[in-house]
Amino acid sequence: MVIFLRVLARLDATQAGLMNYLIPFLGVVIAWAVLGERLTLFMILGVMLALVSTLLATVFDAAGVHGENEMKQRRTQREKYLEI
Repeated sequence: MVIFLRVLARLDATQAGLMNYLIPFLGVVIAWAVLGERLTLFMILGVMLALVSTLLATVFDAAGVHGENEMKQRRTQREKYLEI
């Protein structure tokens, strides 16, 4: 969770808002891995829906709103952050 919050602090407002949709995904995965909860079909479909919609919104936001130079700068910043 600490890593998730550190990454969240580095994103702009739009992407940070979209990342909130990943919280149920993390809850399901942690419940399955740590608590031994059974995954149902609806849980898996819900997780897939959340992941796909977040991915699409992030990709379309990055492609449509920002210029190419700004996208290169963001990639460079993310790569530098991930190296730390």
